[in-house]
Amino acid sequence: MFRGAESLCMKGYRVEKSAILNYNEGIMKSSKEYLEELARRAKKSKVYQKHQLIGLQIAETLGDEKHKALYIKLAKTGNQAKLQWLAADVADRRDVRNKGAYFMTMLKMSKQPKELTVKKDAQSDRNNRK
Repeated sequence: MFRGAESLCMKGYRVEKSAILNYNEGIMKSSKEYLEELARRAKKSKVYQKHQLIGLQIAETLGDEKHKALYIKLAKTGNQAKLQWLAADVADRRDVRNKGAYFMTMLKMSKQPKELTVKKDAQSDRNNRK
């Protein structure tokens, strides 16, 4: 029985089986349509913030849709212009097989302090001590 049918029966109303079946079929159709609608909506990208858009653009530029959440997080926490420039630079290189991995390597290298300046400072400190 469908919801409300029991209360109708208790009040003395007669509920036919065909009405119950039609009601259940309507639920099945509507729930099936609802699930299809959810699946259709899930395929669409929902962008609410600027960093989300930039992260998705970087993923598309690199051809690495699989790791779009990583690029969104990088865009949220890092310099967005630098990330976009680096992604465009990596995408233009034809000899790179895995552009996402190369992008991350280049990003990591750009964040590390340059060793040459550290060595010069260390050498100048040694000379000053003598």
